[in-house]
Amino acid sequence: MESCQDGTINVNIGKERTMRIFSVILVFSMVVAGIFLAKTYGCTNTHSLKQDEIHAKQLAVEMDKLIIDGDIDRAIEKYDKLVKIAPSNTSIVNAAPVIENARAEKKENERKSTIVSGLEDAEEIRLSSKLCSEPKSISEAWHKLKLSKPIDDNRTAVEKSVAILEKCRKVCDKTVPNVLKQAQMKDRENMVPTMTEVFYKKGLDVKFTALGKYKDVLKVRYVLMNDPWVYQFTSHVQLMTNLTNAGFKKIILTDGYNDSWTYKLHPEDNSMLLYSTGMKALGIDSKLELHE
Repeated sequence: MESCQDGTINVNIGKERTMRIFSVILVFSMVVAGIFLAKTYGCTNTHSLKQDEIHAKQLAVEMDKLIIDGDIDRAIEKYDKLVKIAPSNTSIVNAAPVIENARAEKKENERKSTIVSGLEDAEEIRLSSKLCSEPKSISEAWHKLKLSKPIDDNRTAVEKSVAILEKCRKVCDKTVPNVLKQAQMKDRENMVPTMTEVFYKKGLDVKFTALGKYKDVLKVRYVLMNDPWVYQFTSHVQLMTNLTNAGFKKIILTDGYNDSWTYKLHPEDNSMLLYSTGMKALGIDSKLELHE
């Protein structure tokens, strides 16, 4: 019994020693790996910093040369790259006033060029009744001309052009809603053959016709038309909704001979709503005026 217990004790002691040695080796390995990674990262980071420094010097030299040569656009590109790589580079400080002035000058030239383009567009609109009734053309010219400033040399010409655009905008107020009505009328006419085909496919010889000046009266002819058929037709919620949204005001159902039924719809005239929404989206829903 005693020898067996001693053997057990010896085995346990051996296991503990093995675990201690293994722990020491593991810790030592982690320390060595950490030192290796630190050195590697340090070397890589140092190498990267040196590359950035070399690149920054090259950009600075190239930028300075471009400024001297008067190639400001390319100099601005070099400047922006240099700011990202080395924001504290002395060349940035020295070049900043030149670059910012050039940037402002470029922006100002673009503004003036846009205004000239707007003047040309306005002249085309003045000479074309078609363009004068197109909100999109008016909007494009207006957004160019409204960049004008009171100090501009062509301010007077711009004011005259804006007055022309405003007249055309008023023309649109009168004509475009009617154009939308015409488009809606065309949509109603196009619904007729489609509806006829749907009923034909169901084996029903039902004839649909759009009547009236604005094609807003729907005539439905079916030789077997009777009260139950009229009830089923006018009680179809989705069909009545579609006809109302299309702008139909009245439905006349007939057997083509003696009997007929009239059903009234109450559509909203949304042509003005569509027009005002569209004009607002284009930025010309109110009087066109230049700000002082």
